[in-house]
Amino acid sequence: MLIKNKEKIQRILEQLPDNYVNEVLEYLLFLEFRSKNKITDKNSMLLSEETLAKDWLTPEEDEAWKNL
Repeated sequence: MLIKNKEKIQRILEQLPDNYVNEVLEYLLFLEFRSKNKITDKNSMLLSEETLAKDWLTPEEDEAWKNL
């Protein structure tokens, strides 16, 4: 099954425009990094919290979401 999945991925990659191939590569590099560093989804969420807070914790965001 793994071989078929890899072959399917390869066929799809061959048909994608270059900009999508770059996105796929970035995601694969992220997965590789995560697996080597044993970063779980929960850990990656916590690691991104500080960065996301810069965009999310603003008066503009508070205003946009106040009615929800």
